Amino acid sequence: MTGPFWFAFAGSALSVVLLWGQLSHVTHGDDPGAAPQRPAS
Repeated sequence: MTGPFWFAFAGSALSVVLLWGQLSHVTHGDDPGAAPQRPAS
């Protein structure tokens, strides 16, 4: 009865492990001032 939940847990854990190394490519860089600022309205 709980089989599908274990497969979902294992699948999501595997996805996190595989994508963890790619997360560094998503960052915007070292300079925090590089991101454009929205004007206050």
